[in-house]
Amino acid sequence: MNRFMTSILALVLAVGTGAAISPARANVMTFTGMPTNFFSGSYTEDGITLTDLNGYMAGSTYYYPGGNPGEYFDTTNYYGAPLRLTLANGGLFDLTSIDLRSFCCGPASETFTGHRANGSTVTITLSAPYVLSWVTGTFGSSWTDLTEVDWGDTDVALDNVVLDPAPPVPEPASLAVLGTALAGFGLLRRRKRKGA
Repeated sequence: MNRFMTSILALVLAVGTGAAISPARANVMTFTGMPTNFFSGSYTEDGITLTDLNGYMAGSTYYYPGGNPGEYFDTTNYYGAPLRLTLANGGLFDLTSIDLRSFCCGPASETFTGHRANGSTVTITLSAPYVLSWVTGTFGSSWTDLTEVDWGDTDVALDNVVLDPAPPVPEPASLAVLGTALAGFGLLRRRKRKGA
């Protein structure tokens, strides 16, 4: 195959691969749109859903305004009621980091459990400093291919939940275009050999 044909093939592969698999960007839940009064159910922002499975939630300005703007504070009728983090579209994700602070009465900690697509789990306990002092808790390299993350409701406020959605599956139409282009190059090469 001559240099021109090789360049064309490389270009088709690059364009086809780029169309089939677009890079994912990080999703960040900042809680800036969360109601400041009590409510139950779930809250969704930037493709991330946080659900209180057995209680009530409230935006932080209900108690302590200030600090990180729009931070989240969870309150519940049943102390310890679980919270669940998922992607709104039900896809897989990697959990990167979360900001925490204690809501009341000194330092606190929160234990997070990640559920992976293969059925395994991963757990980490992050410490939160006292009221109005924030720390960023980071999740390690094992927090990948998650379907959901659960934790109990303790005296911890949350903000800036950062996760990376799993790369999208190549689109069938893009793969079909790429396959057609490759088949066409194969036919051109065969004709060239026959003509020689």
